[in-house]
Amino acid sequence: MKYIYFILLSLACSSGLLAQADKPLVQFSGVVLGSDTRRYASFVSIVSPTTRKGTVSDYQGYFSFVASPNDTFVFSAIGYKKQLIVIPGDISQTAFSKNIILDRDTLELPLVNIYPWPDYETFKRDFLTRIIPDDDLTTAQKNLNRQTILALGKYQPMDGIQNSNRYFQQQVQQLYYRGQFAPNQLLNPLAWAQFFQMLKEGRISLKSE
Repeated sequence: MKYIYFILLSLACSSGLLAQADKPLVQFSGVVLGSDTRRYASFVSIVSPTTRKGTVSDYQGYFSFVASPNDTFVFSAIGYKKQLIVIPGDISQTAFSKNIILDRDTLELPLVNIYPWPDYETFKRDFLTRIIPDDDLTTAQKNLNRQTILALGKYQPMDGIQNSNRYFQQQVQQLYYRGQFAPNQLLNPLAWAQFFQMLKEGRISLKSE
């Protein structure tokens, strides 16, 4: 009796394997695109609801796997609506290609206003005690104040760019008078006349400040 059960079980398994082997297979491939931009949708999940098996498209939306006719697959991705695709049952070829276009699924969230104050009293206190910053013109005038610039120039050392510019100016001056004596302003009568004129007008002073 045990041998009869074993033989019947073997026949059932072999018939099931033969039926599965006789079931046609197709290579299902394609590209998943977005309906809004018609560009590829990356990493889309492709799952069969019946077998719970599937795959994922690559970065450029391409997919390819083995399936059977009449199989159903659900294409889903974040930001897109799910789409149900059924492979035709009367397909006669071993390959089936189809481009999947997913519709954009837009979620509109309610408007949220974020304030840095917990209540109205805190807002009122901060508003009344707030120091209004200077506008651009006032800030520029403060930065160009003569006393501020002189103080910074007196105590702040020269940086690398200023030192290099000063060095190049000295080199140019030396090259300009190469092969001859540089003029001495102490022997220039026009310079003395200009000096006395500026002294008379009060533009310069002999007193040390």
